[in-house]
Amino acid sequence: MKLSHIVHTLRHFSPSFEGRVGGAAEFSAIKDTTFLKLPAAYVVPLDDRAEDNKSQTDYWQNVTEGFGVIVVLKPLDERGQHEAYDIVENIKTELWRALLGYEPSPAHYPIQYDGGDLLDLDRGRIFYQFNFSAVREVGFEDTRQYFDLNAIDNPIPDPDWQPDPNKPDITEPPQYNPLNIGDFDTLAGTVNEQDSHVTVNFEHNNIYEGNNDN
Repeated sequence: MKLSHIVHTLRHFSPSFEGRVGGAAEFSAIKDTTFLKLPAAYVVPLDDRAEDNKSQTDYWQNVTEGFGVIVVLKPLDERGQHEAYDIVENIKTELWRALLGYEPSPAHYPIQYDGGDLLDLDRGRIFYQFNFSAVREVGFEDTRQYFDLNAIDNPIPDPDWQPDPNKPDITEPPQYNPLNIGDFDTLAGTVNEQDSHVTVNFEHNNIYEGNNDN
């Protein structure tokens, strides 16, 4: 899950923070800095919880991706009227309205609430973490096999290629070869290449070996 989407959402749909929403990097140094204007929020990653692959012939797996929203609050509001527990409850309601049911990507199910914890409390600040998660469905299109099949139709440069000083005329890397068969021509889509005395023909995403009728 791209947590930058969560940061963007809270900046626009949680008015109490007035745009003061950052990421984990900003939170890591907050206790060592001067007090900033409060309230503020920081989005941090939490654990992923993966289920078993549900398909025997393909790839279909659910992964629950978690994140936390750490809010930093004053013990009293601007008028000194509301105690800490009221402020936490108000912020929780606001976060629910901004996040619950939101789908952070087409691959994710809606975000749900997983509870909260008091992290720290001093005379000037309250640190409270609200936890959320969303289930992401991982399918065949996320696998290496899918990448290799699509590299055949949409080839990419070989990522391991290095210029050869003995071949100065070759200035561009060869196309990525997912099948690793000789000088496989992924641009042409078809090839007859002798490799270890086996004739290989590639056509319509299938591999045909010489003298093989299947």
